[in-house]
Amino acid sequence: MTDFIDYIAQLKQKLSQQKQRGIVRLVGSVSQCYECIYPLIESSTDSSPQGIEHLKIIPFLEPESLSADSVLRKNEWRIKKFRKYLGQECGILIYDAYQGFNADAVAALSGVIKQGGVLILLTPPDAEWLAFQDPEQSRFISEKVNVSDIDNNFISHLLSVLENNSNNGVYLYSADKGITDDSLDLTTENNSQKASQKASQIIQGSTSGGASNSFSSDVSNGSAEVSFHEYEESKSETYKNVNAKKDSLYLTTDQDRVAISITDLLNTKPINSKCLNKLITGCYIDESKLQDCLLITADRGRGKSSVIGIAVAQWLNQQSVDRPFNIVVTSSSLDSTGILTGHFSRLLRVTNPTIKFCSPDHIISQSEDFKNSIDLLIIDEAASLPVTVVKELVGLTGKVILATTIHGYEGTGRGFEYKLKPWLKDSFNNYQHEILTQPVRWTENDDLERIVNQGICFIKEESSSISNTVIQLQVNGAIVSDSAEQRIFTKLSAKQLLQTGQIADVFGLLTEAHYQTSPNDLRAMLDNPDMEIFGLFEDNELIATALISLEGGFEPELDGNLMGDIQKGIRRPRGHLFPQSLLAHCGYANAGYFKYARVVRIAVTPSMQSQGLGSELLANIESYYESNSEIDFLCTSFGFDIKVSNFWTNNAFIPLRLGLKADTSTGLVSIFMAKALNSDAAASLELWQQRCIDTINTELEIGQRKNQQDAANSLIQAFEASPPAGYSIWSKNQNWLDLNHLGSHHRSPDSCFFAVQTILKETSNKPFELLKDKFLNSLSNKELIINYQCTGEKELVKNIRNQTVKLLNTYVEEFKR
Repeated sequence: MTDFIDYIAQLKQKLSQQKQRGIVRLVGSVSQCYECIYPLIESSTDSSPQGIEHLKIIPFLEPESLSADSVLRKNEWRIKKFRKYLGQECGILIYDAYQGFNADAVAALSGVIKQGGVLILLTPPDAEWLAFQDPEQSRFISEKVNVSDIDNNFISHLLSVLENNSNNGVYLYSADKGITDDSLDLTTENNSQKASQKASQIIQGSTSGGASNSFSSDVSNGSAEVSFHEYEESKSETYKNVNAKKDSLYLTTDQDRVAISITDLLNTKPINSKCLNKLITGCYIDESKLQDCLLITADRGRGKSSVIGIAVAQWLNQQSVDRPFNIVVTSSSLDSTGILTGHFSRLLRVTNPTIKFCSPDHIISQSEDFKNSIDLLIIDEAASLPVTVVKELVGLTGKVILATTIHGYEGTGRGFEYKLKPWLKDSFNNYQHEILTQPVRWTENDDLERIVNQGICFIKEESSSISNTVIQLQVNGAIVSDSAEQRIFTKLSAKQLLQTGQIADVFGLLTEAHYQTSPNDLRAMLDNPDMEIFGLFEDNELIATALISLEGGFEPELDGNLMGDIQKGIRRPRGHLFPQSLLAHCGYANAGYFKYARVVRIAVTPSMQSQGLGSELLANIESYYESNSEIDFLCTSFGFDIKVSNFWTNNAFIPLRLGLKADTSTGLVSIFMAKALNSDAAASLELWQQRCIDTINTELEIGQRKNQQDAANSLIQAFEASPPAGYSIWSKNQNWLDLNHLGSHHRSPDSCFFAVQTILKETSNKPFELLKDKFLNSLSNKELIINYQCTGEKELVKNIRNQTVKLLNTYVEEFKR
């Protein structure tokens, strides 16, 4: 049997000759797989003093230190860890599917493998993998679902793609039997010896010349610290097919072209806002428009972040800057900006310029002086932010560079193309859009990229469409609209979507509608039995789709303690966002016993938007649940935006909760809205709606809604009404419950403004100064910590809870009188 290390060495040689990358599926038990890979990992290190220039193998393996920890803790490690490797490159990447198949991680990490490299995937045999209880599933499977009862639809699809690409980018190696395909001829002893002699050279592959960068690799704890190797060193031999200029810092002609556009943007003279109506360099500037904007779009692995960091640093190196040049980089995640800032810092030779990362909401909330000091704003992965947030950000400074991934682990979508790009073109005096198509680490038509797109990202082929046969199978039992076009509405099962290929249509539509749909979201769609998918078809084409999460439905006899723990802030069960929020943030004791169908995503094909199709789809979903299940509420939760809110309001959805704190990645507060599907649900909905409006009014009065005043006022104008019967008594009881959970448990003080303020006003003059300053005078936590000499936030909350207990006791005593 050919040793695994020899097999990999020979395969890498073959792939290098073909200018390709591939996947090696290493099949066997955990111990068998590790017996194969440990010699490979050990061969990548060199004990000689010079070492190697950069790590050739990244072992993405779970640390032994986590072996006794919970599944959630291990998943947390995996999610955070993989982003650390982005921007590096390697010849071999090892991923252990036994530790959980994180689709986001695998898709992203495939981009660090350079031409001639391989992704080694450790997996069980087919049947065992399909029955395997994957630790990753615990991230998206609902609290009440037993992992052993779910179908591995996602893995079933992946296995099908791997099998269909056998010896065409996918290579199979059995840990106990050796090679199981004819991808390589290593059967003779002579060939095996030659491969063995070659293995060390190919695997270690140290680059020649110059002092080595320091590195450390600790396989035992699963980490691999890699120094940032020189970007231009990668260029010499691997990427000749897309040669940039010989003296260029860039790896592709695409990057060369985009770098020129970045330099042109930076060379454009800044325009003083007082001189907008004047002729500047022979051009009239429209005062109603913004100044300079460059939009860069690319598929993953095209080097967009690299070219920005390098081009901006090079431009600054050539300037005589007599004052600080302030660059602010923002994104939905700090991790996604590391490549850009890394290249910038490495190449910058002058001292005055500064570059720093700020979250979108931090930038928006800053003073005018801060905003005016920004010389260049870079928005990385811009499509991961809501359009409204991006629009606000680009209006803050004269020069803006936006970069975004078309398809990627970041969960971005093509809605950026349909919604924001036209607005940018109309809003800027100087607007340019550049597209990067040439990969920087591999060639076009790369096998690994194709397989990842098909098997993990479900990227639809441009020419594919839904067949008539598929639609005919779906018509049975479907609800057909009364429209002249005879649109067809139906529920779509996960297995059906995979068998027919319609999953690509659904995912493509969600992506086009600018939903942040990642590969992990796709896995949840396919594997979570509490996730349901609906489609609206016209002329055999999918024109609208919706993703529904079934939540709630807890049993009073079985789940009473759990409901109490959620109210107290002790538990947060997975997969029950809506009832959990009503319990934990609003304190509604009966909320967990209702059954909810939460609309997680709803999308209409861009060419047919604003024609009422979204509302038509919602109406069909409502009818389906009224006829086919015991669902009490159709509901939704989203970042508050007036236009989006109006859509749900027009479909008779009622607001039940408006968040106080803006999401750090979107800059928007969340809103929860619902529609009752039966009389029992309607009775509770009326009470919850009224308390929501009362709470918002209270928060407005004391200045708690300074950053969401427009949102709050629009809800009050639309939904303020006379209280329903019995509301006064119910609300007083709710106040008592809220204070009890705040004082004696873990309820957040900010979620109890209405209850505490109401009881403070109803209670005789007692020394509750801290509560008055917090809930009546609206002092910030920072001010309260100083005024009451607290050591920090933790002690402040403790003091608030203590005073709340005293207030509650006083209230009860006065109520008895």
